[in-house]
Amino acid sequence: MLISKNRRSGQRDYLNQWGQSTMQALINAQDWKDKVELLVSGGVRNPLDMIKCLVFGAKAVGLSRTVLELVENLHSRRSDWHCPRLESRFTL
Repeated sequence: MLISKNRRSGQRDYLNQWGQSTMQALINAQDWKDKVELLVSGGVRNPLDMIKCLVFGAKAVGLSRTVLELVENLHSRRSDWHCPRLESRFTL
């Protein structure tokens, strides 16, 4: 239960001094950007982060946390939202 709660809340203090940020990894991969397609995900929180990644050579940028939070919030306020066209495609 505690591990699951930490994953959802983003409390990972033990990782603060370990590894590289997504942007730092992308900057370090500059020598490879003409040889491979760089797909970036993790640590991308807003459209400005996406633009930065694309400027530094990413071919695609993943933004799952933001989308998942929107879906989660939508689910909790489902009574306020109704769109039959979308509801027929997705199960929340």
